[in-house]
Amino acid sequence: MYFSSVVRSLQNFFDPFVIWILGDYLKNDMSKMIDNFTNIPHILLKIG
Repeated sequence: MYFSSVVRSLQNFFDPFVIWILGDYLKNDMSKMIDNFTNIPHILLKIG
């Protein structure tokens, strides 16, 4: 019982950080993916 309440308080403490870090990571990932997607035509033209 005590342990689960400790875990819950730790979760409440770390959740904002995790969400913030994950959100940042996902944003960077998405922008990289979009960059790659917009680069596909150029890459195809180079190959062609």
